[in-house]
Amino acid sequence: MAGGGSEPSARGDLGGVVGDGRRSILWGRFVTYGLVLGLLAGAWTHTEHWPVTSFRLFSSVRTDRSFGLELVAVGPNGERERIPASAGEGATVGSIHQLTDLRNAPPAVRRERVLSMMERAGLDVADYRVAQLERVERRLDPDGGPSTEVARTVVRTVELG
Repeated sequence: MAGGGSEPSARGDLGGVVGDGRRSILWGRFVTYGLVLGLLAGAWTHTEHWPVTSFRLFSSVRTDRSFGLELVAVGPNGERERIPASAGEGATVGSIHQLTDLRNAPPAVRRERVLSMMERAGLDVADYRVAQLERVERRLDPDGGPSTEVARTVVRTVELG
């Protein structure tokens, strides 16, 4: 078809590019190949040209310490049982964030949430005296092995009985 038909021209189909479009295609290829070559060069030389090759960005910033919160139920004789925030029926993806919210929650709300977590975990409240929200500091193994607990600090205590 001569003129404005739907068949590709003799010079080849440009994929819907308006006009001749060869200039746009050449610029697109230039930018794409340039970025790929830049990534490969950065990986090969282990240099960090940040938005292009940021594979090392966080490896040199991270320390060997980790901090987190744990909820622990303490029995009358001092026995301790960790209360998993994200375990049991009714747990949601955001359940672990409830531990952070417990620090600033009013005492009545704090107690209600702790009782709910204990129930989901299958722990009988009558078997425990208090629940403690604890800040745990761990030292991370540089080779990816298990972490080592360094310190444990009680942040909040919730009376259960």
